[in-house]
Amino acid sequence: METGAGRKLWTLALALCLQAIACRAEPLADAPQPAPLISERVLSFKQMGASGALRMRGGNGVAAISFGSRADELITSLTLKLRYIYSPAMLTDLSHVQVMVNDQVVTVLPFVKGQGGKMQETSLTLDPQLLTSFNQIQFRLIGHYTLRCEDEAHSSIWAEVSNASEVRMTVQALPVADDLTYFPEPFFDSRDYSPLRLPMVFAGRPSLGALRAAGELASWLGALSGWRGARFPAVLDGMLPPQHAVVFAANGQRPAFLASLPPVREPMIAIMSHPERPERKLLVLLGRDDKDLLQAVRALVLGQAGMTGDLVRVGQVKLVAPRRPYDAPNWVSSDRPTRLGSLAARKEDLQVSGLQLAPVRVAFRVPGDLFTWGSRGIPLNLKFRYTGPQSNNGSRLNIGVNDFFVQSLNLNASGIGGVQTSLRLPVLENGLLTNVDPTNRWRNP
Repeated sequence: METGAGRKLWTLALALCLQAIACRAEPLADAPQPAPLISERVLSFKQMGASGALRMRGGNGVAAISFGSRADELITSLTLKLRYIYSPAMLTDLSHVQVMVNDQVVTVLPFVKGQGGKMQETSLTLDPQLLTSFNQIQFRLIGHYTLRCEDEAHSSIWAEVSNASEVRMTVQALPVADDLTYFPEPFFDSRDYSPLRLPMVFAGRPSLGALRAAGELASWLGALSGWRGARFPAVLDGMLPPQHAVVFAANGQRPAFLASLPPVREPMIAIMSHPERPERKLLVLLGRDDKDLLQAVRALVLGQAGMTGDLVRVGQVKLVAPRRPYDAPNWVSSDRPTRLGSLAARKEDLQVSGLQLAPVRVAFRVPGDLFTWGSRGIPLNLKFRYTGPQSNNGSRLNIGVNDFFVQSLNLNASGIGGVQTSLRLPVLENGLLTNVDPTNRWRNP
């Protein structure tokens, strides 16, 4: 029987062997060091969540867009390529759009006489030191249409920023520790708004069991990626991809670069540096056979692996209750109420303020094969608060699904403390709910 001390020594030896494999391609101390890994990332406003143009209405109209910064990258330069248009009725010498990064004004977009109503393009170079893990770019319209007394809500005060505008970032890869504590980083980073692309590396002829384990891991990571989308290219015992990747290695089936690794005695999860680019990491799933690989994956996705350090032994995995129909994590539950707050990324996303309010959008997914013909609709129990108008001036809350109008609620001073109402959202026979991110839009014009 193997003693506890012997088990620890064997695990330490295996970890040292993985480190040796990772260091195999590193240059000698007196050899020239590889240049920092620098790349460019481009995100359109549409990719960052803007389904349409960012609209600003009224004398102090505000619109915003958000993006994140990966933990394993340093943004060294930031450029905005903006396409915008503004009302030809505004006074160009008094009107402009403030551009703010994380609530700090960085520049303004001037209005040129005679160019109102025409699409404008400009590039702005911003200071990357203003950035944090999560960032917000705001646009505030300062608009005037007359030198005399004016109405800040006048219909002639407007400007729009196209969702074809882009954020261009030059990023430098940062070295990160071989530590599973931060998993799923760096393989998936929630602050990265780009589509997830994570290669999966197999031996020359992957077995059915290894493919099944990869499928379960890909399903879990795909659920995490959500609206970003995800792709998992397969690499068959060839050259390692020059990026973060997942490696499946059973004792009898290993990629060539792990051929010198001694046989393992149990399911294990390891993280190691890429042999050619130490800034990139490899998540290595080790086992005696396909059964061990599947056990390692399930321990990983169920949070039962005790992720810490660079090498983790996987013990017994307790599976959760059997899956039920329509219980996919990214679908709205069909057997219990779903809070709108749980669908929003931040509570601030459910709040708007100003003279002319932008829509509050809540995106959710429904199963594509739900049978709803003849249904009375999906019940919505809506609770909201608002600043009551001084008089009954026609203020209202419009509710829609996928750009289709559903219902309008009058807003008056009596509901200032909070309102609760129930209604039913139309279903599939009207073409209003689909399986691709239906969106409720609430607006108080």
